[in-house]
Amino acid sequence: MTIRNNNGKNISLENSNKIKAEVSFSDCIVIELTEPSGEKVLIDRPGEYEYKGIDIMSREVKLEEYKSCANVSKVTVDGVRTLFIKEGIEPKQDDLNQISDIDIILITEEMLEKLDKHVLNFDPKKVVIMQSKMSSAEITESVKKVLSGANISEAKQFKFKAEDMTPMALIEVYLLTK
Repeated sequence: MTIRNNNGKNISLENSNKIKAEVSFSDCIVIELTEPSGEKVLIDRPGEYEYKGIDIMSREVKLEEYKSCANVSKVTVDGVRTLFIKEGIEPKQDDLNQISDIDIILITEEMLEKLDKHVLNFDPKKVVIMQSKMSSAEITESVKKVLSGANISEAKQFKFKAEDMTPMALIEVYLLTK
């Protein structure tokens, strides 16, 4: 799986068959699947979906009221399970049970102050942070405050394999630069 930051606006995950899942964080988490041929499928509601080897589980964690809108999504591409959480969402225990067993948690830079809570709740093998406005130095400084000793790698894209998802003594952090 290749994961890439699309100019700080959304994230794309691409599988070995070149099918892309573009994940955007607007009011809801919206996932657009695109085939190499250009054919597209839009997923913008909570539910469980499977599309040519990409598995998606989207949930709505209740805030004040339900909006029929996903704010937590787990996307499995080439065996790598990546969790996306919308800013301001704090999953409850029931939510955690439904979306547990992840390899990567992907957050926006606005969520850095809650990074330790998300790491504790989800126990990811790797953390990926999407850069949009902050400088790399500011993000690195914020991560070091929360996850002291974390190794941080920076690039516009990263490749991950399911066999690389072994528990580490220290969590690996990846900064997806613009």
